[in-house]
Amino acid sequence: RSPSPQSDKKGGSDAKADKIDDEKRNPAPAPPPSASENVGPDWEGDFLSPFRRFEEGILAWQRREDTAWNDRSSIGALDQRALSNCEHSAQECLRNHYPKHPQAQSGSALQEVQKIAREQRTDLQQVLELVRSHVEYFENTEHVLGQLPPAGSKARRMSGTDVGQLLAEFLDVASKNLSKRRKA
Repeated sequence: RSPSPQSDKKGGSDAKADKIDDEKRNPAPAPPPSASENVGPDWEGDFLSPFRRFEEGILAWQRREDTAWNDRSSIGALDQRALSNCEHSAQECLRNHYPKHPQAQSGSALQEVQKIAREQRTDLQQVLELVRSHVEYFENTEHVLGQLPPAGSKARRMSGTDVGQLLAEFLDVASKNLSKRRKA
């Protein structure tokens, strides 16, 4: 029997479908890669880019922290330089004004100057209290007595300069009184 024109069409479409099925089952081999094409994953673009961004972030953070550390350490260096200058000045003060005062071996010159200042302030306060107790023996001392703070803690809080000025005024008044008595 000869195939009819209709069966020819039907058989032809079956042949096309069979050909497509064969291509799906057995795909055509891929052409061999050329030398310029990369085979495998894109390491530079896809895989390493998050690591590159992470590294850039770390480096930026490190630069910011280095700058902040330099700022913080420069302040500390200024403080150390100021302390060194003060220590040097205190040593000169001890050498020039208190040559007989024994300098402590373990302490700093600043501590020694502070110790001397406390001793002198205590002595100055004692002199002020002595003046207060002996003021009755002198004439025209009302002006000086008006400037003296009441005995106790307020007198101890006066600055050394103020106490020195009051004592100088009192000694001036006492000197004038003594001069008047000698002339008389």
